[in-house]
Amino acid sequence: MKKLLLTLSAIMFLSGCSGKNTQEAVSEENATASAQTETASQPETTESSRTGILTYKSDGNNVTFIMDGREYNTVQVESDADDSFKFHVADYNFDGYDDIFIMTDKFKSTGEYYLYVPEKEQLEKTDALAVSDGNSPLMEVTDDNHLECVTGIMAAYVHNIYAWKDSLIALVGERKEYYLGDDIVCDNYEITEDGMKYLVSRDYLDSSEHEVIKTETDLDYFTVKGNSVFVMKGKEIIQEITDVNIIEMIDEVKAYVNEHGAVAPDFEIRDPECYLHVDDWDSDGHDDLAIPYDNSTTGESNKYKYYHYIPETSQYVLWDELNTLGDRIEKYNNNPNLLHAYSDDKKNNTSEYHKYKWQDGKLVPCVHIHSSKKDDLNSVYDVYEYDENGNEVFIESGDGRLMNDYISREE
Repeated sequence: MKKLLLTLSAIMFLSGCSGKNTQEAVSEENATASAQTETASQPETTESSRTGILTYKSDGNNVTFIMDGREYNTVQVESDADDSFKFHVADYNFDGYDDIFIMTDKFKSTGEYYLYVPEKEQLEKTDALAVSDGNSPLMEVTDDNHLECVTGIMAAYVHNIYAWKDSLIALVGERKEYYLGDDIVCDNYEITEDGMKYLVSRDYLDSSEHEVIKTETDLDYFTVKGNSVFVMKGKEIIQEITDVNIIEMIDEVKAYVNEHGAVAPDFEIRDPECYLHVDDWDSDGHDDLAIPYDNSTTGESNKYKYYHYIPETSQYVLWDELNTLGDRIEKYNNNPNLLHAYSDDKKNNTSEYHKYKWQDGKLVPCVHIHSSKKDDLNSVYDVYEYDENGNEVFIESGDGRLMNDYISREE
């Protein structure tokens, strides 16, 4: 059986991109770097059956490259990484000559690549290995001439797989390892030149050995590209839902984080598909879909458009009934008959909460709570219920404990 190289035990320690992330890998990297430094001080002792062997010597921030025992250019690099983990030598462009990655940001595991140019007999700095955010992460060279970068996003490992195309690297695949219920799974994606992301297979892993024990193909899933959400089965497009701005939202939040130098509140930067919510909001046995169109970090609040799944047509249609209830909808403790609807008004510091119950296929209002901020720490809650004609009737006002009482009450 094939075996995946990474385990979930190190997920909390991942930052940025790294080809190896276990303690064993770090030790191995340190040993390699030490060996390279030692070789660099005595280049005449290097023995190899091939040419293109790169070593180096470092004097503070000055690094001198040595190819096959001959000193070449010296560069100056500012880095916060120790020498033991600063330098990484590999043939990153698969031309038979070693190249070097010099880590400049140890927290993000990003830095600078220098590729050997045999015609000029020197190593040149390049941005050809920069990824979508403009940074150049530490890559691992794979046996099939691909480059792989591993990130930790939420409770998942994401292996981004790159290939050389037209003198630049291009994202051609992805492997995502995460928990699905009690199972550890690995989703394997193919990414085409036009940016379409196909879920090719899903591997189920043994929790102790991380061996693949089962593989599924021809899966049902969603993928986001441009301004569309695609409903997929394998590589077949079942439906395209247009006028979606998830990627635009993510870019806005990234800009916010870069500008303010802080983590965006209530918004983790993840893959676009992670922001799609599915749930059976009307308990008809079929999952429905919610697509975000605003967020509380750069917009007014977390808002969703809801789509009702129609089994007769296998299509998702805009769900007018739910979309008029509030910004976001939740089931109450998985109670199939109760829904909670929330809306926020940041400008006026107010919020609206409604509780509904399904009755004969229609939603009937039960409770409405209006909250307004009294000061930075306290809010006032006004509670309304409904008479037999559906009219709101004021009940009482109070603090947060009052709201909790009405939210937790079974109807």
